[in-house]
Amino acid sequence: MWRRGAGPIVEKEERLLTFSAQDASGSPVPIEPYMGMLGHVAVAHEDGSIFAHLHPAGSISMAALQKFAAKAHDVAAGDHAAHITPAPGDLSIPYAFPKAGRYRIWVQMKHDGRVMTAAFDADVRPAT
Repeated sequence: MWRRGAGPIVEKEERLLTFSAQDASGSPVPIEPYMGMLGHVAVAHEDGSIFAHLHPAGSISMAALQKFAAKAHDVAAGDHAAHITPAPGDLSIPYAFPKAGRYRIWVQMKHDGRVMTAAFDADVRPAT
């Protein structure tokens, strides 16, 4: 589920894109690391001029992420303990849509060993 908030989405205004992983009854489920991140989000403008691949830890290479996590946890960089730890069912990523128009947003999260993918549409208003 995408928790959009009440206000309109306006170009160049940073906002949190917040998604919630839920079971069939609508209850939140914990998410697990998937390819070293708690989630992946892709954003594309309808005209193909914009494509962004976003992560909750920022767009950082896996090698760099493991190095920083290893240093923070005082473990070897190759150790799986260096990966990000699981979080509750929410995933939030800051993003500012660069221009007005219609966008498609895809989000991937993992729960109970299964990758879940969802797609959402967004209409972004011009800045005034």
